[in-house]
Amino acid sequence: MDLEEARSLFGRYKGRLFMMGREDPFGYHEFVSLQIPKDTLETWRQELIKEYFEKVQADPSKAWLPFADIVRVLPSTLTLKEENGDKILDLLETILNGEESDKGLIMTLVYGNTHSRDGSLLCWIEKNTSLKEKLAFILNDTADTY
Repeated sequence: MDLEEARSLFGRYKGRLFMMGREDPFGYHEFVSLQIPKDTLETWRQELIKEYFEKVQADPSKAWLPFADIVRVLPSTLTLKEENGDKILDLLETILNGEESDKGLIMTLVYGNTHSRDGSLLCWIEKNTSLKEKLAFILNDTADTY
């Protein structure tokens, strides 16, 4: 496996190494053996996030799908936390005010599930950005929708 193949594999598993290891142990082993620098992995994560935001622009009616992908990549990022946090909250507000989104999935991503809140957008925002007031405003503003 070369670096370009590793990048492709990384993208196929949406930057989630756990999924790669679970679903393609051989590919994961080859990927890890390359000892890809953290800054390269971070570049790839940021490219994925950018791609997902672009998907929202291309088809806003299905914005909740890339929203879910972004929320799942964010905990692994090392840079651009404030910027990505601001953009994901703008997207959250748009989704919650829209008609066609899976609001149940969105709320699970925002608040976490009954087993853990650690992977939730709420926890990530609170731990990594100064945007918790913006998130609270969005959630309070749209609370009557549910």
